Amino acid sequence: RSLYLFELKFRRRIESTVISEVQEKVARLAVPRGISIRTGLIYAGELARAITEPDAFDFLIPASRLMNVS
Repeated sequence: RSLYLFELKFRRRIESTVISEVQEKVARLAVPRGISIRTGLIYAGELARAITEPDAFDFLIPASRLMNVS
């Protein structure tokens, strides 16, 4: 059982500060025992290198993929 928390960012360049912003939001959640939190970033723009590190987000989804834009 999981709770999925997604952050939306639409900027020319998305800085690595988004990682700590999402971690802070996760820390504020009162999650029942036995529930894991999975994080994701839906984005449009250039990502800072740290965002693409394996432990930053569980999911990285370009906004264009959601809109079927080639």
